[in-house]
Amino acid sequence: MGKHTACTVRLRSSVTLSLHSLESHRRRLSTTFLHAAAYGGAAAVAASGNQIFVTLQKGNEYPPLVVDVRVKYEQTVSDIRAAVAKKTGVPADKQQLFWHQKELTAAHDNKTLLEMHLHTGFSLKGYDLTEKPVYWPPVKQTDEGLVIDVSAYQ
Repeated sequence: MGKHTACTVRLRSSVTLSLHSLESHRRRLSTTFLHAAAYGGAAAVAASGNQIFVTLQKGNEYPPLVVDVRVKYEQTVSDIRAAVAKKTGVPADKQQLFWHQKELTAAHDNKTLLEMHLHTGFSLKGYDLTEKPVYWPPVKQTDEGLVIDVSAYQ
């Protein structure tokens, strides 16, 4: 099989993976089959939705509150906020969520999980704004909203 051979593998008729080289991804693919079998496969995700973990820090309270919510790919960031509000009691407008070190502002609220590339097992960092947030790691303001200052890690 050539180095740049493209092929498509269909998993349970609902998940399609494009692989550059089937042989180089053999281990990863077999692991995917094992995980799919262990968790009920694509049918289980389709029935109950993707499991997204959300960590909400409230002021200086420790440990932060961690919840998991089930949302489907066609649902939006607003739907995630609503699911978190239902589980935690923190109103959606008092949740400040971050994904890939960037704040999910109102501009993101109508984006779907698929558009955001949010999948089962992913997590969002957040702050409960019912109290003044204590940001750690620190954040800095940009034109697109707050971003986590990764220089604090260095």
